[in-house]
Amino acid sequence: MIQKGTLLKITDNSGVKEVKCIQVLKKKQGSLGDLAVVSVQKLDPKKGSKLKKIKKGEIFFCLIVRTKVKFLRQDGCKLKFLENSGVLLNNQFNPLGSRSTGPTIRELRKHHVKILSTFEKVI
Repeated sequence: MIQKGTLLKITDNSGVKEVKCIQVLKKKQGSLGDLAVVSVQKLDPKKGSKLKKIKKGEIFFCLIVRTKVKFLRQDGCKLKFLENSGVLLNNQFNPLGSRSTGPTIRELRKHHVKILSTFEKVI
């Protein structure tokens, strides 16, 4: 579960490495597919954060795509990831990066098709 103060790794190529959750929208605790308001904590200077003018402390929206807590599917299968991670979104809820690394779940297809198409693996 993602809550206020949780650190998330960013999986897209926006140049941000790590963010801190400020608030999960419409809930107390967030899970896979929820939106959160986050603040930038660490940047990767090699990945182009200088080109996009992202600075430490800026506030963005984030879609949660992986959590350490088990996710139960309707067929009884349980999925668990090694890290909490997300994808940065702008004010129009479009992804900041053009490519995302690592796996995510296919249940995000219902609401976030555009973001899901940037991932290389969908489980």
